[in-house]
Amino acid sequence: MKDKKIHECVEKELINLDKPNSLKVFDYYSNKVPINLVGKLENKTDKIELSDDEIEKLFERTNLNVGEDTDIGFYEKQLIKEKNYFGLMNLLKKKYPFNKMDEFTLYTYARKMCGKSLKAKDYQKINSDINYLEKKMIVADSNRITFTKNEHYTIKFE
Repeated sequence: MKDKKIHECVEKELINLDKPNSLKVFDYYSNKVPINLVGKLENKTDKIELSDDEIEKLFERTNLNVGEDTDIGFYEKQLIKEKNYFGLMNLLKKKYPFNKMDEFTLYTYARKMCGKSLKAKDYQKINSDINYLEKKMIVADSNRITFTKNEHYTIKFE
């Protein structure tokens, strides 16, 4: 699965797929792993550094309606000009009519606004990627590890 190049909307998890049980268990326990807070505090400096999220919030505040167009803000125009449809999608997620849409519909809308609409071959690629991943998930679920207690522990793949 690592070698297969997957369409970006499937890769960024814009389309919800059921995870195999092994990944669900991993996600559940991975949040319980402690992190090294001391290392984070040691790397702290006195300089004011803004994270990418903070910079994005500042840009969103500059999304003023400038000029004759009152529908599209300044920041949206810049994202459309740069053809940054993921940034536009993240910005539109926070506005009223767009926050009610599912992510894939919003993704296609943002791409269309940037002039990079999805073509029929893109939809074919997306559907083939979904089918491929679903087959791999079935295989991953069928490879469960079972333990049997003898003198030694053995691992059997079903």
